[in-house]
Amino acid sequence: MTATPFSIRPVGAGDLKSWLDLANQYRHWQEDVPGFRFEETLRPPGEPALGLGAWTADGVLAGMAEAALSEDGAAYTDRATGFVAVAPAYRRQGLGTRLGSEV
Repeated sequence: MTATPFSIRPVGAGDLKSWLDLANQYRHWQEDVPGFRFEETLRPPGEPALGLGAWTADGVLAGMAEAALSEDGAAYTDRATGFVAVAPAYRRQGLGTRLGSEV
């Protein structure tokens, strides 16, 4: 089987719904776009947070990743959180590893 080429980039405003739809399949706390945007306002100003998406050449979202240094406005001490999800059709191609390394 030939691996699919993926383009990994930060998630833009227009990508947020599909990114959350994929993430929500694999995490306990599901979010919609307004809820996600609200939660992002709770971060301390200037705190880095990263959301990445991996797209196929056809524009299909195949994977997602995120990393943050706080939750609900409370900064973590000496740690960060990360989350990676890959759609079933794109697993076993190294995409999760690539996303984990990038995030």
